[in-house]
Amino acid sequence: MNNTIPMISRSKKNKTHDASLLSWEEEFENLPNVFRVNRFSPDIRYVKEILESAKDEEDSYLTSLAYYLFTGRDGLWGYGGVESLVLVSWHPNLRGRILIFPQLGNQQPNLIESLVQEMPPPPAGAQLARIKPQNAPDAIRFLSDALPVWKGKASLQPEDILDWLYPAHVIDTRLVAEAKRSCLKGVRNNVNRLASLKPEVVGLQNIGHPDMLIHLARRWAYMRDPHRIEELIDPYQKLATMVFDQSLGLQGQAVLIDGKVEAFCVWDPPKNSRGMATGLATLHNPAISGLSDYQYNKMCATLARQGVGLLNLGGSETSGLDWFKRKFKPAHSYPLCSIDIRYHPLSHINLPATVRDADGGRPLLRSRRGN
Repeated sequence: MNNTIPMISRSKKNKTHDASLLSWEEEFENLPNVFRVNRFSPDIRYVKEILESAKDEEDSYLTSLAYYLFTGRDGLWGYGGVESLVLVSWHPNLRGRILIFPQLGNQQPNLIESLVQEMPPPPAGAQLARIKPQNAPDAIRFLSDALPVWKGKASLQPEDILDWLYPAHVIDTRLVAEAKRSCLKGVRNNVNRLASLKPEVVGLQNIGHPDMLIHLARRWAYMRDPHRIEELIDPYQKLATMVFDQSLGLQGQAVLIDGKVEAFCVWDPPKNSRGMATGLATLHNPAISGLSDYQYNKMCATLARQGVGLLNLGGSETSGLDWFKRKFKPAHSYPLCSIDIRYHPLSHINLPATVRDADGGRPLLRSRRGN
């Protein structure tokens, strides 16, 4: 399968926020360092500032606001200081589990350490997400120092659900757009074959209405599993609203055949001079042979014309999807891992003040945010 969107291919049934999840959210949001993040929250400007100033030469997803908003579509929060931020979300596939992303901005004080001490234990535990393997031993070490307060345990977690079971791949846009090398012969053949269908490539802002994207998602979902259509298209419906929100600055394009949307892709353009775009989602009609190759070729052509030299395709949760991404001959690949945080069944422990305020008080956002 090579239709891709972060954390959809193994999607479970949509979570309903029952009493236990709502209770956890209420307790979590009562922490003075915590604020909810969405496209309309008053703190979104601060989050954008931190993301735009953050530097990660490899994993561009860590600086993509759209990635966090989409992954955290069931709930996203910020936990932070004046110039530091940790983003936290519900796991999109595992009900009651929390994802904690790497710290952004200043790395001192260590916000993740204080977060796991203060955060109420989530119903299904938590995990550090998108961790570079070389950073995992230090992360497990500092978590082990923090977690005895909760009688919890941190350990490396085999990732078999999220989309970094296999490495993330970064491709050269010009190489794929030109498709001249022998290693891309298959891509070139599919592009030439699709030309006979006279496809039209248009920007997503020009297709008129997000329902045209949802219609394709519905047809795709029916072919995949007619009993799970609403479940499968739900992430695409949420993505479509983000695509047409100009404040996010997303870009994308659709492939039309006989006036009908048969494929579309969405990416987050680079925010600085690194020149790496971040791929967020692709979808195509699997009944049209070679259409996926055609779509990636045209997406890379558009980016290359814009002067964007690299496109991060992200990782994969299946070997088939990893094989598909490797066929574009990545310029660079990098592995990621997860760290499981398993809490003791006790749900409430009063932390000693010496632990709670170990750094001489919390570096609150309040002063910066004017609260």
